Amino acid sequence: MSFLIEHKTNKEIGNWYFEPNAFTNEEIERIHQLADTLDFQKAVLNSGTNKNEEYRKSEVKWLSSKMEDVHWLYKKFAELSVKANDELWQFDLIGMLENIQYGIYRSDGGHYNWHMDVGGGATQKRKISIVLQLSDPDEYEGGELEMFVSKDVQQIPKKKGAVILFPSYCMHRVTPVTKGERRSIVLWVSGPALR
Repeated sequence: MSFLIEHKTNKEIGNWYFEPNAFTNEEIERIHQLADTLDFQKAVLNSGTNKNEEYRKSEVKWLSSKMEDVHWLYKKFAELSVKANDELWQFDLIGMLENIQYGIYRSDGGHYNWHMDVGGGATQKRKISIVLQLSDPDEYEGGELEMFVSKDVQQIPKKKGAVILFPSYCMHRVTPVTKGERRSIVLWVSGPALR
């Protein structure tokens, strides 16, 4: 299987990479099986709280790098992020310092309002955000991953097995899910402070 990343120019889609066929159905099923061994918890904000669900409503599980069955997944994301970074941003990178987040947005309005993936604490070192689409677009309605580019909002194509990589300082959101469930993986690649 090819790990090459399809990249369109910034003028066409923005400052990100989109690989439509990064993961096979078999690999996605393997990820679901790993996640099934863990319990969901209510998603929180960077501050560690989420007192109301107006800003973010979802549930997450954490796939730790200490889990032996997860090493292949980290390796695959590392390969994608190195290629994307070499071609587009050339950030100084350290590696993946945080666990993989397996998330679900349910049809009761699951969403995540406009935000960046950088903030205080451990999140200030994030350079690249990675999102893997685990759900087939026919399985849910709403739940659009949108990026704010200049003055425009652009939707990322929905495709099971697709991966998008983008700078963690880019504004993005997940619109409310109105039917079914949207499942995804999120991971961040960290590095020294931007300067």
